[in-house]
Amino acid sequence: MQSLFAPRTRQDWHMVTLLGLVLCIGAVVLLVWESWGDYTQSERETEQRVYSAAGMIEAHFGVTLQQSKASIDSVATALLWKRQSGPIAGADYMDALRNAMSFDPQSNSLFVLAGDDVWMVDDRARMEGSLQVQQRLRDALAASPGQIFAAPMQRHGEWQVPMSYRYTLRDGKTMTVGALVPYANLQRISAWIDRHAGAIGIFRADGLPLMCAPDMNGHTNAPVQPLPAVRNGIGSADQGLCQGPSRQDHDVVFALVGSRDFPFVAYFGVPKASYTQPWVERLGWRLSSFLVYGLVIALFVAGLRRIVRHLVDDKRFYRELFDTVNDGLLIVEHGRISSANPAACAVFGVRDAGELVGLTPSALFHPELDEDAYRAPGVERDLASSGGWGRFSARMRRRDNGAMFDAEVRGAALPHTATQLLAIRDVSEERRYLAQQEFLASHDPLTELPNRYALMHRIDSRIATTPGPSFAVCVLDLNRFKEINDTLGHGVGDQVLQAIGERLSQWAHGRDAEVARLGGDELGLLVPGLMLCVNEVAELCASLSARVGLPLPVEEMQLEVSASIGVAFYPEHGREASELLRCADVAMYDAKQRRVPHRVYDADLDHHSRERLALYTELSHAIRDGGLTLYYQPKQSLRDGRIVGVEALLRWPHPQRGLMPPGAFVPLAENSELIRPMTAWVIGAAIRQLAAWQREGIVLCCAINLSARNLLDPGLLETIEAALLRYGVTAESLEFEVTESTLMEDPHIALERLSRIHALGARLSIDDYGTGYSSLAYLKRLPVQALKIDRTFVSQVANSPPDAIIVRSTITLAHNFGLTVIAEGVEHAADRDALAALGCDVIQGYLLARPMPAAALSEWLALREETR
Repeated sequence: MQSLFAPRTRQDWHMVTLLGLVLCIGAVVLLVWESWGDYTQSERETEQRVYSAAGMIEAHFGVTLQQSKASIDSVATALLWKRQSGPIAGADYMDALRNAMSFDPQSNSLFVLAGDDVWMVDDRARMEGSLQVQQRLRDALAASPGQIFAAPMQRHGEWQVPMSYRYTLRDGKTMTVGALVPYANLQRISAWIDRHAGAIGIFRADGLPLMCAPDMNGHTNAPVQPLPAVRNGIGSADQGLCQGPSRQDHDVVFALVGSRDFPFVAYFGVPKASYTQPWVERLGWRLSSFLVYGLVIALFVAGLRRIVRHLVDDKRFYRELFDTVNDGLLIVEHGRISSANPAACAVFGVRDAGELVGLTPSALFHPELDEDAYRAPGVERDLASSGGWGRFSARMRRRDNGAMFDAEVRGAALPHTATQLLAIRDVSEERRYLAQQEFLASHDPLTELPNRYALMHRIDSRIATTPGPSFAVCVLDLNRFKEINDTLGHGVGDQVLQAIGERLSQWAHGRDAEVARLGGDELGLLVPGLMLCVNEVAELCASLSARVGLPLPVEEMQLEVSASIGVAFYPEHGREASELLRCADVAMYDAKQRRVPHRVYDADLDHHSRERLALYTELSHAIRDGGLTLYYQPKQSLRDGRIVGVEALLRWPHPQRGLMPPGAFVPLAENSELIRPMTAWVIGAAIRQLAAWQREGIVLCCAINLSARNLLDPGLLETIEAALLRYGVTAESLEFEVTESTLMEDPHIALERLSRIHALGARLSIDDYGTGYSSLAYLKRLPVQALKIDRTFVSQVANSPPDAIIVRSTITLAHNFGLTVIAEGVEHAADRDALAALGCDVIQGYLLARPMPAAALSEWLALREETR
């Protein structure tokens, strides 16, 4: 510890102590100088404020006197003019006073003294009849002969200042015209002054107090005294000129401002305590701050002494830290290593730091050439270029076996010295791990092919760099791959994927193509230089199918694998990787469904186009907002010609597309969740219309179509029951039509749902009979009451013997089962007559009527009844 202070001498510490004392004395002098400057600044600001306030009072009172002087001149002019034409009567005095008072908002009273007579009006132009007031006025004017202002007087309990001018008439007589200036004109200023502990006053030029605030009563009988001397309008006194007995402020700063138009002086004064007391408070804060700062400095010195005591312990601690840190640390002085910690020895494969001391840092970076060839200051140059701190990667070698390793080097140049600190960390394993993670992020771990992200990146890069040339994007899906996994196990499935990936990689290598695994059993290819040509596409896909279809030996058997291929082209089908892959995926699924080897994308295949998405959104709004409507097509009995029912047909009056038939939007609803709310709306609207017809006396049975999705909906029965209960319609008025294909989606659930609907009392019929694949054994179990023959057989029944045979056998079969036969799509009278001859029960079609709105159907039925 003594060595730390060895360079210091006792004289040095005495100089430091003396310097501290000088700084303290300087701080005291600075405190005194700053406090005195603060005091003088506060005094100047107070004097400026006082003088400004006195000037404001003078201006305000001068404006008031100007108005009163104008009124006095108006009265004198009127009377002098009247005197020229004759004697002045009492009424003339009153008229002149009243006329002047009507234009004077400032004066409290106007008066005229002519001999022994006093004519006086108040601020409402009423005659002042108080003899006491008149006498006071005479006394006040008599006490101040030759003065414009007389001593203040009280009128009706209010202090007022008489202001008068004397005028001489032609006959030598004199008259005095004047006004009483109210004290109230200065009350607002007085209130403001009172809040600021000041005082205001109006003094006559000879020192007579005319108005004083805040206390006027203490100055009414005060003798006339000369005003105190001021310098530049500012003065000071032991006592204020306008302080009452209850407010005797001592040591007052005041200002006097004389009027240029009238013989008065405005006074404003404040006690010196108004600025000395805040100054004393600020001085106290400064002294407190000075003491606090002194205490802080004392604490700082004490803390510094404690820090010095701990320096030796800190040195030992940092040495231990240097020896135990995991990174290799090298201390470089003047370009050579002077010390190394045990971690650095382990990194470089040496037994102790002595084997590294004396070497240049650059000698550790190169394994092959002589150390002296690399004495160029590479490391030093890196440190200097980074301003004393550096961080870079390097290849380094061990001293024991010359093995190479990757290292991260951080350097710090210690300030004011030629010493540098190098921290070296072996990052070989870390970099291998990062490389592996980077590979896994862009490659499939099973096949080691690029993944979907990497393929999309390469497609977008090709578009960005060479946007002109066309290329193809293929999506290849292995057929029956799930069967391989389920039969032979996932291990064999993985072997198949690896083998197919290797084959496609070999195929792509000679064509500058890119292969990637998209996921599952899907593979993607980027094939450049391919045009949208049928022959080229067929040749490409045939080549791929041939390569995939080569026999694959797996577990003592030969597997033959096929694939479905979807192809999309840039720029015809998209200008982004995601869009191209989506289009190729759509084409691939279409090829798989059609069981064809390949398929090129076509917009008609895309069930997820933007137009369909927009139509889906608009349909959702139409269902929710009641934008759909029902048309009704009547059914006629061939036995008696009666209308026995109607079929509810859904229509969509689209705002832009016009009236849309169900084939344009119902499939979209069936492939989404909209089918359920749409069916609920149709059932509710049809039953509501049945209730309306029944109230009109029209009794009909309404048929509603159900799809396969409806039969699979467990809430269908509750929807029907709720609508029937809501509108008070019996289930016997309803008929539900289902197609053969709908029944065959899930026969067991369809039978269960239809049985429950039939239990409600509703009729059931099979629609489009003859176009499906249902068996008679299944049909006989269904609780149906009617069978509708499809229009493909009905439209040519009169001219086609085969169609007639099919229709006859269908009618005979249905009648044997006790079913009613309905023929739909009847458009010609010959077909109707042929159906009647074959025993058909009911017809429906354009021959009878086209589908129409509910209101039009009511009119059609009424007209039909009239014409029968």
